[in-house]
Amino acid sequence: MNKFLSVFSLISRIPVPFKFTFDVSRMDFYLPLVGFIVALIQIAVYEIFYFLTASSILAVVFVILVQYLCFNLFHLDGLADTADAFLGTVDKEKTFAILKDSRVGTYGLFAGIMILMLKIALLYNLMKNGNSRTIFVWVYPIAGRLAASLLPAIALPAKESGLGALAKQSRLWRACAGCITASLLYLFVVSAFFWIKATISIYEYSLPCRTLLASSGIALLLSFAAAFLSASFYAVTHTKRIGGYTGDALGAAIETGEALFLLMLVVLSALCT
Repeated sequence: MNKFLSVFSLISRIPVPFKFTFDVSRMDFYLPLVGFIVALIQIAVYEIFYFLTASSILAVVFVILVQYLCFNLFHLDGLADTADAFLGTVDKEKTFAILKDSRVGTYGLFAGIMILMLKIALLYNLMKNGNSRTIFVWVYPIAGRLAASLLPAIALPAKESGLGALAKQSRLWRACAGCITASLLYLFVVSAFFWIKATISIYEYSLPCRTLLASSGIALLLSFAAAFLSASFYAVTHTKRIGGYTGDALGAAIETGEALFLLMLVVLSALCT
């Protein structure tokens, strides 16, 4: 429990009301599990605001608002810093200097705005029709945090200090195990939630067990694909420029992994209709 609470407190703005010993030695396994908690919160927020407003777009905006206030502002800052450092210069020392700078430049502002707009658009596209496939939309926080777990497993940290160095003991098998565990928990909890809604006639769609398992398998494959692409991109770009990944790269990988998962799900849904 100490290790999970340590990782949760590190990347969340929600205070932990328990005493624990800080230990992030298994960050690779527990990051996707934090994504599971994020997913549950997002489902609750969407259901509440959709019930209150009967508007998918408003509910999605509130989901993004809560997600970033509670979890993702830290990661968005990493994406913005990465954009400023890697799009605006090619010099190693200048790259490090920009990564340390607390100010946000033009590239960072543009990247932040675009990732928020993209997520809102993709989520709305998936949720507006209210069909049965939306049960696995909220897997995307797990996919994003899997990307941050994979990155330290396939690349070296640029420095021996800082957030990036805390994750240097990451292992590929533990990151994958964490994602599978989080996905199984998600499948169990969310399936029970939608089954209860269908039973009391609030939710008009029900999924046969075979379809549910097939859909969960597809969601897991999309999670691995999105996370691998995101982690690989930052591993290659950071290793080439500064010799390894940074803490900002971990945040950027989460943001990119989440967006990639949603984009893949939108494309797959369009192909299946």
